[in-house]
Amino acid sequence: MLPAAPTPAGNYVPWAEVERLLYVGGNVGGLNGQRPKYVGRVGAEVTVEQAYEMARYCALNHLAAMKSALGDLERIERVVKVTGYVNAAPGFVDMARVVNGESDLLAELRRTGGDRGDRAASRLELASGLYCELMSPAAPLAPETLARLARVSTATLCTRLFKAGFRSVFLSGLKPVGTATKMVGPAVTVRYVPAREDLSTFESLGDPAHPQRKTIEEIPAGAVLVLDCRGIESAAGLGDILVARLKARGAAGAVLDGGVRDFAGIASLGLPVYAKGPAAPANVHRHLAVEANVPIGCADVLVMPGDIMVGDGDGVVCIPRAQADKIAGSGLEQEELEAFVLGKIQAGAPLRGTYPPSPATVAEFEAWRRGRG
Repeated sequence: MLPAAPTPAGNYVPWAEVERLLYVGGNVGGLNGQRPKYVGRVGAEVTVEQAYEMARYCALNHLAAMKSALGDLERIERVVKVTGYVNAAPGFVDMARVVNGESDLLAELRRTGGDRGDRAASRLELASGLYCELMSPAAPLAPETLARLARVSTATLCTRLFKAGFRSVFLSGLKPVGTATKMVGPAVTVRYVPAREDLSTFESLGDPAHPQRKTIEEIPAGAVLVLDCRGIESAAGLGDILVARLKARGAAGAVLDGGVRDFAGIASLGLPVYAKGPAAPANVHRHLAVEANVPIGCADVLVMPGDIMVGDGDGVVCIPRAQADKIAGSGLEQEELEAFVLGKIQAGAPLRGTYPPSPATVAEFEAWRRGRG
């Protein structure tokens, strides 16, 4: 049972929804308007166990606020990240155990099929500055949408998205590694920042929580891994072993605005991969992976977790998820029309009135399509 949603005080706003983001205001763990059960510094006046309990209360308040904002927690897609700031006494360093109070509660909901608070992509700060940033809602896709998009070229998708008001959707400068094969799937993102010698080490790659490695190891079947490599070509965001693992997991492909190592090996695996080109140095030479399933920039295009990535021989297009059903339908119609127009041009028809098609040509196309049943 969730507590009552936190009530606003002064200029405090409990939540705000901007496009697909829900921002939930801070709380310090007092339930149903009551004063927090424990107050003080962790490691001094408050024990780790008490702080952990308060973090769980913060999670309950967040869920209550989300439900108040959205009406139904089913609209939340998933939890991706929990980050916490703890009011700690000097010398206290075990902040992770405190923050785990929130992430553990959300994980329990996922296992038990509870209020589905686990389905929000979030960033949570604890203590007095606590807030929650959520990817909500991720638009559901019609069952046939991905199959339809697999039949639409990226050229046509760029046209349909342009007409729908979206101009920055083509990931410029990325090329297929090896023979281009069609790629369609929802984005799972990883963000890199510039490397620093004490953090970007080969040893760090062995950490099971390393954002790049963890994301690859857990990527859902049919998803596309998208890496924000900041446009740097001189280091490899992926190599053949990691791509082989993606293929074994059933991923639909990978996209990165950086280099790849083991270029020929990746090409031989048959998994669609789009990159700027080959690069021998590993990612730690230039990058530090810091978080996953967050909004990123890739080749100067905003990619949100769950956006639909489509690739072919011309490159990669990112379709805002909420537009995918509509674009899939109109894209297929345009493909059919252009196939008809191409046939007329090949038969000797002039460009004028044929491409772009005049109303008479469109009417002729409609009659031709009806005749095909």
